[in-house]
Amino acid sequence: MKVSGVTIVRDAVRLDFPIVEAVQSVLPLVDEMVVNVGRSADGTLQLLCETLTHRKVQIVEREWGDNRDGRVLAIETQAAFDLVQGDWVVYVQADEVLHESGVPALRSAMQECLEDRKVEGLLVNFTHHYGTPELIATARTWYRRETRVIRSGIGAESFEHAQGFRVEGGRRRIRARKTDAVFHHYGWARPAAALLEKRIVDAQIYGRTSRFSGQTVLPWQYGVRPFSGTHPAGMEQWMRSRQGTFAKVGPRRWNLEQGRLFVSDIIEKTIGTRLWEYRNYVVT
Repeated sequence: MKVSGVTIVRDAVRLDFPIVEAVQSVLPLVDEMVVNVGRSADGTLQLLCETLTHRKVQIVEREWGDNRDGRVLAIETQAAFDLVQGDWVVYVQADEVLHESGVPALRSAMQECLEDRKVEGLLVNFTHHYGTPELIATARTWYRRETRVIRSGIGAESFEHAQGFRVEGGRRRIRARKTDAVFHHYGWARPAAALLEKRIVDAQIYGRTSRFSGQTVLPWQYGVRPFSGTHPAGMEQWMRSRQGTFAKVGPRRWNLEQGRLFVSDIIEKTIGTRLWEYRNYVVT
């Protein structure tokens, strides 16, 4: 069994992505790792060439297109996929880090499902950190699971904004199996200065403003609560070196949207399922 890994990143220094930690977290799983680096003016390529020196890592610099509807991320993710040839492909985004406890579970699941063609992908659980690494967002606006291991040769395509994958030209969802692996998402738990830059980049990529208000304070959301678990070991130094710089979360302010999230949460806890959950996959 051969396993490949892919990721994409641009302006990692300016936006303070934990890209090195992201790649290193999945290296124990893969035989090769392709990093698609968009041409950057902030030293991103130099950073990656100096830190990701493992023989498994192949760094490819590309000129990313100036796409305004968010498709550039899916296009570049697909470009990285087209460069690998493993039986399975592990996908990690530049602000996601696999907790080391999930490595055995993913390796075992890939081996067990290798001959079971009806399994097209493996699901991982997500922990979304918000503001600081010690807070997490848990409302239904944050996806609980996503496919991060995809079988090769099924025509899988990065879908829309590269959150997940679809097959048959985007018409069909991937048949995926649950695992206990956890990806920690730090996209909204970075230093305040980096999140200010993120707002600008989001507006360029998506043609709209992001959820971040442009201030140094993130708006409170229903479901934000203290994180009681453990971070990936590889993130400890990253967090320690940025202590005191993370964005703060604003005061609790209820509005119609937060009220809807509250009611949805009550329903979910009562019936034991999340109604109308957005999914790029079908659990098999």
